[in-house]
Amino acid sequence: MGGGNVDYGLADIVLVSPYAVAQETRAPKDADDIYPQLGLLCLSAYLKRHKKTVQILDGTFGSQSQPEILKTQSPALVGITANLITRTRALQTIRVAAQAGSTVIAGGPDPVLAPEQYLAAGAAAVVKGEGEQSLLELIEYFQRHSTLQGVCLPGVITASCPNPSEREFIRVLDELPLPDYEAVDIRSYLAYGKKHKGYSILPVMSARGCPHHCTWCSKPVFGNSFRPRSAGHFVDELEKLMCDYAPDRVRVLDDVFPMNKTRIEQMAIEMEKRHLRIPFECLARTDSLDVERLRALKRMGCYRIWCGVESGSQKVLNAMRKGTQVEQARRAARLIHEADIELACFVMVGYPGETPKDVLATLKLIDEIRPERISVSVATPLRGTEFYEQVKHRIKNDAAWQRTSDYKIDYIREYPPMYYRFARQLVLKYWQYRFGALQPQYS
Repeated sequence: MGGGNVDYGLADIVLVSPYAVAQETRAPKDADDIYPQLGLLCLSAYLKRHKKTVQILDGTFGSQSQPEILKTQSPALVGITANLITRTRALQTIRVAAQAGSTVIAGGPDPVLAPEQYLAAGAAAVVKGEGEQSLLELIEYFQRHSTLQGVCLPGVITASCPNPSEREFIRVLDELPLPDYEAVDIRSYLAYGKKHKGYSILPVMSARGCPHHCTWCSKPVFGNSFRPRSAGHFVDELEKLMCDYAPDRVRVLDDVFPMNKTRIEQMAIEMEKRHLRIPFECLARTDSLDVERLRALKRMGCYRIWCGVESGSQKVLNAMRKGTQVEQARRAARLIHEADIELACFVMVGYPGETPKDVLATLKLIDEIRPERISVSVATPLRGTEFYEQVKHRIKNDAAWQRTSDYKIDYIREYPPMYYRFARQLVLKYWQYRFGALQPQYS
């Protein structure tokens, strides 16, 4: 599960999560909630259903380095997930594992957007999009041939097959098994949350994908689809999670959780039938909230909704292709407050074309909607986004985040860098001054 006392060499595949709390520069009480890598738990459950043996090497709290473990045990097949924050650690781990004789498969948001870097580091294959079916087929190919050389599968990038055909998304998510929470040391996560935050929290996901087209949003895994699980299947997972682990809170990771009004009402009814009410937070667009949905969410236990407000300037929202109106943010905030749910907001400054007048409009909106929490970020052009394509000829630096509070991708902007740091601090400090210095969340 994350230490050297496990014999990883016996597994058909070892799945590696390279995130470590050591990356955090913030104090634990100020950092984001720490919970297991849900994608790996889903992969583990799927592979085990198909009679594959799986071990997860979780680096979150590990005292022994993952490269050291892989170098010593040299498992035959290794799968590693990575995002921009964990890219450096992931690439280092791939190099060590490959040099030790393991065959390595990379997946997750960052490898999909920069497959050449992962192949150059020693990965034999990069999985695009969802990993369940591709990873199973790669394992079975490896078991037949003892190598991935010559493999050519939909959604799998290799040196000899750099442009594979697309693999279709899994359409009926209810056919997938529930995440394999037993594959990692869940108790360590619960204890860490209790110690540093005062509460334990675990993640769940009721749907995959987001159908909207915000220019700055990178969706290399689930794409622009929206594929929900049924209300009953999702509540099955909530019920099992509470029976087995009883976290104090749950975080719903969906990009657009309340998008389908009927499904949210069905969830509320199903939870009431089972006498379940679980404190949870979720994300929602300002155009997907109304009185009925908020009442259903409150009945389910929702205590906080994160809304992507982004800007108080309609001009900036239009440039982002956000598809929402400033007035919708005002209305959603009013309804959230009336439902006695905590409002948390994502705000973005520094999008191309934004002026100081637009920043002042954002301050005015914050004044009007009164969020209890706020996350303020500087617009960052991530690979695979329309925003990146718009400014890639002006990019100065495209390095990985070394730590979770870094912003390494930058480009030649309209104003000096100091202006954007000041704009971000201005929004944050203004919110703290107006509404009390509740613990801010940083993006």
